[in-house]
Amino acid sequence: MLTIIAVCTFAPAQSHAQSAELKGVTSKLVSLANQRKYSEALPLAEKAVALAKKEFGSKHEKHGKTLGDLAFLYSKLGRHTEAEPLFKRALTIYPNPLAPEHPKVGIALNNLALLYRHLGRYAEAEPLYKRAITIREKTQGLEHPDIAVNLQNLANINNKQDTNTQQKHTKKTDQ
Repeated sequence: MLTIIAVCTFAPAQSHAQSAELKGVTSKLVSLANQRKYSEALPLAEKAVALAKKEFGSKHEKHGKTLGDLAFLYSKLGRHTEAEPLFKRALTIYPNPLAPEHPKVGIALNNLALLYRHLGRYAEAEPLYKRAITIREKTQGLEHPDIAVNLQNLANINNKQDTNTQQKHTKKTDQ
């Protein structure tokens, strides 16, 4: 059985303009997420989103990162309908201050693709994985371990799609 490998974006944000409160919330959030205490991390992630939006504005990369972190937690807790719009919103924010092929965009694409894979929406996941792989190849080099993660995730959905196609074909021939 293949496992889903997620690439989480949790890392303390580095900025001199960031408030002590946001730094503290982010630090606790990172610690809990790294311990896989997602339920405990959730209120901190929600607070981080509000603080980042207040401090930097709704179109700033830091706000996008906090949205992605919150979406990741929702996804880990099985709250997929809440995670999807946050992942998508984070992706609309990242390309603004960052190049469209920035590594953070690749992480966000990978995480949205993981959500779609979990929901069985393989056709939607596949182009996201491919774009994430392209970004990582350009920005991190072909030997970077994150590329292997994306390739494994892409292979997993291709296997699922092949299995589903075979099952549909078998059902048609049995009728």
